[in-house]
Amino acid sequence: MKLSNKVTKTGLLVAAIAFSLSVLAMGSAAAQSASDTTTTPSTSTAASGTGGSGGSTARQQTELSNIINKGNEEIARRLTSLNALDSKITATKNLSNTDLTFLENEVTAEISGLASLKTALDNCATVTPVSSAVQCAVINARDIIGDYRVYALILPKVQLVKMADDQMAIEINLTTLGQKIQNRITNDLAAGKNVSSLQTELNTMIADINAAQALSTGVEQAVLPLLPSDYNTNRSVLSGYATKLQTAKVDLQSAAALAKTIISTLKTI
Repeated sequence: MKLSNKVTKTGLLVAAIAFSLSVLAMGSAAAQSASDTTTTPSTSTAASGTGGSGGSTARQQTELSNIINKGNEEIARRLTSLNALDSKITATKNLSNTDLTFLENEVTAEISGLASLKTALDNCATVTPVSSAVQCAVINARDIIGDYRVYALILPKVQLVKMADDQMAIEINLTTLGQKIQNRITNDLAAGKNVSSLQTELNTMIADINAAQALSTGVEQAVLPLLPSDYNTNRSVLSGYATKLQTAKVDLQSAAALAKTIISTLKTI
């Protein structure tokens, strides 16, 4: 007997799932490397110039200019990254509306905060005496890193959430496919056909999907609410999540391969 129309159409779904899994592999590499590049505004020289050592006003003025200029460069770099990230979030199709809104609001808040910090940093140039202006610039420059963990947390966090959501979309498709296969196997068993081995394979497929779902959902729920203050408390706050998503991806690949095998066998029955 040939497969019903519903099941014969699932070949396209299997192909789509396979393509989605290949895209996830690229996303995994990006998430692993996203937090590896963070440049800190140079404030050590300025800090030494404010320690009461009698440094000249001219030297302190140079230090002040250097800190403000470098701080503005770092703010601009982060704003560029955040604006690009905001565009990617908006274009993402698999994020739930709740997650999408949460991430968009977070990125918008980071952009607004950095813009305000730039104003505060620039205003340090008007502070007198110049030694106090340098101290003002040092404090604001340090906040670029301490209060806005763009490269250490925000970018890799968004990448992890997007990967988890992409996997969850694949899990939904595979679950739907599994239900269609189960209907066919149930009907064949009722008709006296020997498809018990296919039922065993389907059970394994479903187990793989469930395992992947637990990992993907767990990562999204754990990573989504993380804030820069969480990173400041624990620098390893994102550790292990990319590995969990990789494990989930392997489970999904296994489930997709089983689905393809089962469907091919059913076509011959």
